[in-house]
Amino acid sequence: MQHWENLASRKDCLYAVNDFKLAAYTLMSQQALYAGERLQALPYRIVSEHLGAFQSAFELFGMEVIHDATEQYVVAIPRLERRTTLPLETTLLVLTLRQIFHECSMRGETEAGAAIATIEELASVHESLTGRALTSDAGALRGLLDQARRMGMVRLIEADDGVQPYDVKILPAIVRMVDENVLMRLAGHYQSLAPGAAEEEEPEADPPAERAGAASEAEAGGEAP
Repeated sequence: MQHWENLASRKDCLYAVNDFKLAAYTLMSQQALYAGERLQALPYRIVSEHLGAFQSAFELFGMEVIHDATEQYVVAIPRLERRTTLPLETTLLVLTLRQIFHECSMRGETEAGAAIATIEELASVHESLTGRALTSDAGALRGLLDQARRMGMVRLIEADDGVQPYDVKILPAIVRMVDENVLMRLAGHYQSLAPGAAEEEEPEADPPAERAGAASEAEAGGEAP
């Protein structure tokens, strides 16, 4: 791509054409890149140092590239108004993750911009927020979290208590991916559809997959470490 060749040919450029291509591919497939993630550090640095060039390139695909210098991440957000839906269980998990991140942020309990949640906390907030129990099947839960991981929303880390298999590290780019304005409306809607609750008309808002859904389409392109 001539775009990357022009950048790489500059005398002060430290990167080769393939470095730019790999950074673009990694951002497109993983949606979010973090400076603190070992395998994403170089692509993050390339994108953040040449932000305008990547914004122009991604605009051709209907995507906006945003750099948060404070939390040190870049994220690619679809700008196209498309109705893209995630499976219900995935949508509910994304809502739960976003809510936990919001609550931790409000309490000042984030670590290096990320929120840490145990499996028990995840299950408790999930049921409180959506009116539905989180799956108790370990394999199914891991599969749901792996989807969120591929969207650049979470990482699974070693549990502090040494009993649970892992804790969930909710990454700051989730703020950009999931619109907080529709969070509570959607949660109320799913609560109304929970067992024993009276059904109500579906709200007009689309699931958070308006933004996060594009990442699920890119799963086949690559996975986060």
